[in-house]
Amino acid sequence: MGKKILIIAGEHSGDFYGAALTKNLKSLDPTLEITGIGSERMRKAGAVLLHDSSDWRFTGSFY
Repeated sequence: MGKKILIIAGEHSGDFYGAALTKNLKSLDPTLEITGIGSERMRKAGAVLLHDSSDWRFTGSFY
């Protein structure tokens, strides 16, 4: 079984960093399966999107 990673980005900065992380991890190990929730930016970086979060808008912390 290969390595799998899930990235969830619900806002712009998270999506930006999720895409950068995806791109860098895939360059280190192209066999990684990266899935997640994000926008077109993450998909272009190599993640398989479970849901496109382009229309989501929220910020803050949950405690």
